[in-house]
Amino acid sequence: MRLPRHFVSKVLIIGAVGCAGIASENWSRVGPGHEAVSRLVASHVGTVAGVFGLPTYVDGARVYSLGYSVRVVPKCNGAVAAVVVGLGIGLLSAPVRKRLLWAVSGVLAVHLVNLCRVFTILAIGTRSASGAAILHEWVSPSLWICLFSGLSIAWLRNELGARSVENEASNEAPRSDWNSPGPALETTGDATGLGPGR
Repeated sequence: MRLPRHFVSKVLIIGAVGCAGIASENWSRVGPGHEAVSRLVASHVGTVAGVFGLPTYVDGARVYSLGYSVRVVPKCNGAVAAVVVGLGIGLLSAPVRKRLLWAVSGVLAVHLVNLCRVFTILAIGTRSASGAAILHEWVSPSLWICLFSGLSIAWLRNELGARSVENEASNEAPRSDWNSPGPALETTGDATGLGPGR
């Protein structure tokens, strides 16, 4: 089966951006940008904690609550994941408006998932530091893997499905019906149709 048009290019672009994003977490020039995102996530975690009645104090990218604290580092702020998801959706074979809407929704979904993750670690950490460590080191990575695996499968199905529709459309050529009689010929000349009529 032939791959969809630009399929390999899209995969390479998404992979390159993802690798560059992961590498940028350690780049000093991009550090201020990552720190700004981390502070934003920490602020949102503090807001969510306040909604649930959990007393918190936010200091930059660190959130304190009842003797326990979490620091949102660049590797855990969800910025790279949001960019990769938004880019992947933006490269889908779909109308521009749908892609733009889906891309924005995907970025917001990644932020919300990461927000819930950090808040859950903070809430559990106020009761059990070891439980929070297990959640952060084992459960969270597994959930992210499942999430991105599902998104990757959905992306591949969309792209391969778009290729199948394209192939079906190209294969639908007009076919002549050999059993139906053709149009009648009208001749005004002789039997060969080359001379004047007599």
